[in-house]
This record gives sequence, C-alpha cells and structure tokens, in this order.
Amino acid sequence: MSGEREASGVLFRLTVLLAPVLVGSSLWALYKIDLSSIARFRPAATTRSAAPNKPVSSSAPAKAGPLDVPAGTATGADDVVLLSNNPFSSIPMITASTDPDPSAGFRQLTARPRPSPHIDPGRLRKILDRGVVTFASAANDADRAKGASLIQIAALVGFPPARELLARNYPQSAAVRSVVPANDVVRYALDFFKDPADATDDSKRIFFALARHFSLEGELDLFETHLLNSLRGDSRRQLSHRIDILLEELGRVRGACMMLARFISAPGEVSEQNCITSIVEPMQQYIEAGPPPGQEEEARRRGLQLLSQIENH
Repeated sequence: MSGEREASGVLFRLTVLLAPVLVGSSLWALYKIDLSSIARFRPAATTRSAAPNKPVSSSAPAKAGPLDVPAGTATGADDVVLLSNNPFSSIPMITASTDPDPSAGFRQLTARPRPSPHIDPGRLRKILDRGVVTFASAANDADRAKGASLIQIAALVGFPPARELLARNYPQSAAVRSVVPANDVVRYALDFFKDPADATDDSKRIFFALARHFSLEGELDLFETHLLNSLRGDSRRQLSHRIDILLEELGRVRGACMMLARFISAPGEVSEQNCITSIVEPMQQYIEAGPPPGQEEEARRRGLQLLSQIENH
C-alpha cells in the first residue's frame, strides 16, 4: 500500500511539471504557422514599396482605380486599396464651393416669388392729376420737374395714361427729360407694340416723334439700344406683324433702319432701299432668342417704393 501511494505521488509531480511544457509547445507551433503565413505576403508589400523608385513612362499615364487583388487572397495592413496616385497630403479634406455665397443661393432657390400688389387705378389717377396740375401751374422748369416726377410714379407702376403723357412730352420738355430716364420713356412709347390693336395712329406718331428726337440729338444709337433691350424675349402673338408696324415708323427716321440692321447683325447686303424688308426676319430671330430683361418688373418696384414714400408724407 505504501508503494502504490509513492508511485501516485511521483506521477502527480510529473503531470504538474509537464503540463506547462505541453501548453507552451502548442502555442509556439501556432505562432510559427501565423508568422509563416504572413511572411508569404511580405515580398509583395516590399515590391510595392519599391515601386516609386521605378521611372514612369510618359506614354502610359497612371489611372486612378482599385488594385487588382486575386480572389481568396488574404491581405494585411500593407494591402490598402488606393484610389489615386497622388499623395494624401496633396488632397484637400474639404473642396471649396463654386458658389461664392451658398446660403444666399439656397434662399433664392427656396424663396417663393412674391406676387405684385394690386394698385387701385383710382390712386394712380389721383397722382397723375396732381402731377398734371403741378406741371401746368409751374412757373419754371424746377417746379415742372416736380409735377413730372409725380406722373413718372404712375407710369412706373404701369398706368397707361401716365406713360403716354410722358412719351408725348419728352421731346419738347426739358423738365420731363430731367426726371424720366431714356430707357423708361422708350418702353412707354413701345406700349403700342404689345398688341397690334393698340397701334393707333396717335401711338405711332408718339413713337416716331420720340425716335426723331433722339436722332436730332445725335443719340439714335442710344434710342435703338434701349429699343432692342425692351423687345428681347417677346413671345406675344403676331410678332412678325408688330415688327412690320415698328419698322414702318423707324423707316421714316433717316439712318434708323440701317443702324438697327448693324445692331442685330443682319446677314446679306442691306441698303437704305431694302432695309425694312430685309431685317424683319433677322429682327424677329434676335428678339425671340433673348431672355426677357425684366425691365418692367424693376420699374414697377421703383414705382411702388416712390408711391409709398409720397403717401407716407
């Protein structure tokens, strides 16, 4: 019995001594296997790190794109997929916006257009009448200009009688010319162009007298510049017929048609004799090709601001 207990004690001590050795051997074997698997991919990583020293052919520019990695291949930390040949330090983290003011641009895109407020024609008639009385009773051009300014407010907002009155008096009144810009009065005189039914003999005479005034002042080019700017983007009906009416009046002003032909770059040979018939189609194409300039909207805004000012005082 004592011999058996002695043999069991020896076996127990051997187990205690050999167990750590066996565990350590197993871990070492696994560690060697992992090192050998990593070592198989180390040459490929070394090849890539040496690649920058190799000269690049100018005939075959490098293209950005993913690296071609065979299927089933395990990749380590060196196998990072590069999307560009440029160093990361040369690529900005944030690209600058092409919009100089993105916030304002966003507000402009999301803002709803505000409808123009309706103005009672009776209010505009009262302002027109005040302007006429002030103009007629004035003793000098300064006081006449005050009356013309009131008429101009009604004209800017779009009151037809005020527009006709200013266009009619512009050639002979220095007071009117002092408060009404040339581009405004040209638009007023073109109201008959909106619809052939509005082209009365009186409206034609007003337009002709205005064109002749600018011609006599040596400012025919200014007149026709404002004329074309006002007509651009017109998409109303019977455009060709309305151009015929317009050119008929311009044909009575010496040099007006030829200058207009140069402004619209009319093709072919254009002379004083065939000018009117030659530029109808080119002028129509010129008008239709351009976007509306928005002059009427801008003039209405000016008129509304002035209207609020005089009614608040």
